[in-house]
Amino acid sequence: MEHKILTYERKRSQEILQLLRLFWPIIIGQLAQCAVSVTDTVMAGAAGTIELSGVAVGAALFNPCQLSLAGLTLAIQPMVSQLRGAGALAKISKRMWIALWICMSASLLFILLLLLLRQILFLLPSDPAMMDVASRYVFWCAASMPGVALYNVVRSYAEGLGHTRPTLMFGLIMLAVNIPLNYIFIFGKLGMPAMGGAGCGAATFATFTITALLFCLYVNRSSVYAKSRLFVKSFGITAPAVRSYLKVAVPICLSLALEVSCFSLGAMILSPFGATVVAAHSISLNISGLFFMVPLSLAAALTIRTGHCVGAKRLNDAKVVMQSGYLLTALCVILFFTVLFFGRTFFVSCYSDDQEVIHYASFLLLFCCVYMLPDCFQMASIGILRGFKDTRVIMYGTLLAYWVVALPLGYALSWGLFTRKMQASGIWIGFICGLTVAAVFYLSRVRMIFKNPSRIGLKIEN
Repeated sequence: MEHKILTYERKRSQEILQLLRLFWPIIIGQLAQCAVSVTDTVMAGAAGTIELSGVAVGAALFNPCQLSLAGLTLAIQPMVSQLRGAGALAKISKRMWIALWICMSASLLFILLLLLLRQILFLLPSDPAMMDVASRYVFWCAASMPGVALYNVVRSYAEGLGHTRPTLMFGLIMLAVNIPLNYIFIFGKLGMPAMGGAGCGAATFATFTITALLFCLYVNRSSVYAKSRLFVKSFGITAPAVRSYLKVAVPICLSLALEVSCFSLGAMILSPFGATVVAAHSISLNISGLFFMVPLSLAAALTIRTGHCVGAKRLNDAKVVMQSGYLLTALCVILFFTVLFFGRTFFVSCYSDDQEVIHYASFLLLFCCVYMLPDCFQMASIGILRGFKDTRVIMYGTLLAYWVVALPLGYALSWGLFTRKMQASGIWIGFICGLTVAAVFYLSRVRMIFKNPSRIGLKIEN
């Protein structure tokens, strides 16, 4: 008995190290991509207020499309990791060809969508100069969608094979390329015309295109991808294979779209309460988003490790992955609570010097401290469920948590349908309740899968 306990503890320690080995390059790569958005904002602001506001309006259209397209590629991680776990590396190239074809086709649809939304901008009752900047910015962002698709396809392929360092490497390359290109296009350097805020869009197009092509060149030359090489030959596209991929990918894509639109509507609900409330809410949400990069990256590592164990039909090892992931998640929650609770005023002061905004946003970060508990655990559970390709339940959970619980409850509390008007506090309480429902829902689903492995065709090893 004692020997079994020691063996289990050793396996869990090894699994924690495996997760951390996958995790740290992903988190740095994610932060590098976030820094690209920050760079766009800062450099557009240096070009003037109209340029900055135009980019902000355009980004409100581009970001949901970009995230939805990236979500469509997330199905590649469990697909590749399961094939790797099963020792079927030769099948990866064929499956990847189908995934690439679907995602690149989807990028063309997103181009059409953004070009349509671009025309709608001029119908809005806003500053014509600002809308002109936004329109030109969106045009270039639309052109970047194939690059967005290709970059995320290759990134998910590498991560599915357990190689996360390329995510770090090319995330940093993206940032290094974006900064000088922003400078060149926005301010008109090296013989280029000064494009103002629209130059951010041109830089986004060039950055994604260059980085995606470099990433493709890397995976096509590196010896570690020799057994599952991409782009060396084409394969036939069959309806069953397309349906099989979309069955996993579409729920992820829709889940992200539902989540992003919920947060956008949350900000709109608060807009009548004035600039101070909206600014404080936006700052709190931004800080929360930066911290969220950690559970998001851990979820990706959990998807990779779980998928590998599922592919090898080792449910007991997948259970160790799950327990190790939840242990790391608990440590994240404790760390986040401590840092946010004691450092909330400092974080807010980095965004604004308005004392009223600082006071209100610091108060909202108390809700964020509570929000982190269900948010981290629901994200870890999502990572595990993706590893099992159980993505439809994630879509249902997102719909339930955000659109049935969080948004209606947040609206009711903000506008005082049950009690006094709670303004931004009401939205945050709604988010906390919604995420708590999501965490319980996903944890129950994970527990059910491990109690009934026959539902996914696995047998518990002796």
